[in-house]
Amino acid sequence: MKYIKILTFCFLLACLGFYVVSAKDIDRIGQKLFQKEPEENKQLENDELNIDVNSRFAILVEQDSGRVLYTKQAKKRIHPASLTKIMTVYLALQSITDENKMVQVPADIFPKLEVENASIAGFQPNENVRIKDLLYGALLPSGADACITLAQTIDGSEDAFVKRMNDIAKQLGMHDTHFTNCTGLDDDQHYSSVYDLQLLLREALKNDAFAEIFHTKSYVVEGDHVNPTGFTMYGTMWQTMEVHNLYSDFLLGGKTGYTPDAGLCLASQGSVNGTQYLLITAGADGDAETEPYHILDAIKVYEKVKKES
Repeated sequence: MKYIKILTFCFLLACLGFYVVSAKDIDRIGQKLFQKEPEENKQLENDELNIDVNSRFAILVEQDSGRVLYTKQAKKRIHPASLTKIMTVYLALQSITDENKMVQVPADIFPKLEVENASIAGFQPNENVRIKDLLYGALLPSGADACITLAQTIDGSEDAFVKRMNDIAKQLGMHDTHFTNCTGLDDDQHYSSVYDLQLLLREALKNDAFAEIFHTKSYVVEGDHVNPTGFTMYGTMWQTMEVHNLYSDFLLGGKTGYTPDAGLCLASQGSVNGTQYLLITAGADGDAETEPYHILDAIKVYEKVKKES
């Protein structure tokens, strides 16, 4: 009987000890759950504009300070589509020494681009063009032909060029970004976030040559023996705005993007009352045949900034 009492007492002590430990664990877990958010996350969740957009992902920042004014799933990984070409052109500008150097557009890149239904700038197989033409061709009409030619000219292959794109992404702190190509075609391992893309665009716009291209509405490519008449390239954002009779007092420049997985995307720069802003949006419904919801988002956001300032 005495033995049974001792066992019972020990069992009760064990239960009490378990309860005490469990209570401490619960308290510690509770502290973790309800502790203050890191300052970076608090800033990222700012929504000073009280606005909603069509795009599923968005971020608006002051260009100089980086202050976040509006976000919507800003750190979620997305398919960046042709916003990828911001990195392509930025890296190309870091790599070249003579933008007037003549290069030949490889003929063997076109069959694959046709199969992939990639957008092209309008260069012809074996056409001789300046590197400058390729830079504008990559950013304005979003030409995959220009991107691949740049990559092969600079690094010998697209794969080698893409490796350096990923190196630059790491240097810029783009932690949710990985590239597998220089054109933005969908791939499970090709992703970014609108937060990362604003980091990239802020850095790219510090380059005067990049900023000049980003702000350009049209550009003329001179002819050669393959393409004697030459041709004019148009910025896709500006061209789309013209087609849909859209206008903004605030837009300075932009790069559009679209794939079925990415939706309508836009990286834009706007100026309101002398302050410059960057807006990155992605995942808007629609396509080239619908209303340009990505551009409508940009117009709406910059107008809201004006109203609130």
